[in-house]
Amino acid sequence: MKIPEKEDYKNSELYAIRHSVAHCIAAAVLESFPDAKLGVGPPIEDGLYYDFQLPRNLTPEDLEKIEARTKTFIAENHDFIGTEVTADEARKTFAHQPFKLELIDQFEQEAKESGEPLKLTTYQVGPFLDLCRGGHVNNTKKIKQSAVKIMSVAGAYWRGDENREQLQRIYATAWEKQKDLDDYLWRREEAEKRDHRSWAKSSICLRLVPMLAAVSFVDAQRTVIKEELEAWAKETERKWGYKRISTPHITKEDLFFRSGHLPY
Repeated sequence: MKIPEKEDYKNSELYAIRHSVAHCIAAAVLESFPDAKLGVGPPIEDGLYYDFQLPRNLTPEDLEKIEARTKTFIAENHDFIGTEVTADEARKTFAHQPFKLELIDQFEQEAKESGEPLKLTTYQVGPFLDLCRGGHVNNTKKIKQSAVKIMSVAGAYWRGDENREQLQRIYATAWEKQKDLDDYLWRREEAEKRDHRSWAKSSICLRLVPMLAAVSFVDAQRTVIKEELEAWAKETERKWGYKRISTPHITKEDLFFRSGHLPY
């Protein structure tokens, strides 16, 4: 599996596949939730996502259903058809999609400020129509159903603003062939095995307290081991001529302001 360099990613076949799969997922979601409000659905480093405002929270069963419908939608061999539209035409088309209307206003304002002509395009795939700049495969037959998988759902604020609407973000991944997907899932599984947070939860040495999410506690017997190791380290450092310093956990608030942690 050859993953494109970041600078080449947006022009790659893999990017086009993932962007196209995002539209297919949105089409599947609208079949189950016809009144869903659509956010955006871009490719990301290892897959893609699409944001939705829905009448209720999605369940694991919903995700299974959406994934199955996405794959059958792909198998129907729909063309991706791009059309240039004016801002007024786009507003009529997406009159019941407030997030799309907001994007249209933004793009129109940016065009006015730059002096550049406004270029808006919609892309139709089957019954699904989206406001989109493009970068798709010509037909869904270019997408391997077996190389597509919905990974999870998470909350996401519209435009990343915590004061705006909270949407549901469906994360998925898509690859050029099934082997690439299998390799990716294997790498994720191996990485999770080595995740220190997973180890800490299963460790008999540590006790995690939910209220203190960033703090772990070592029991009394193993504290003795910890102290013996520290004593050995100090003696070894002394023999080798090192001088120890201490870095405090308490310091001026300016440091945490600069690091972005102060509000938390």
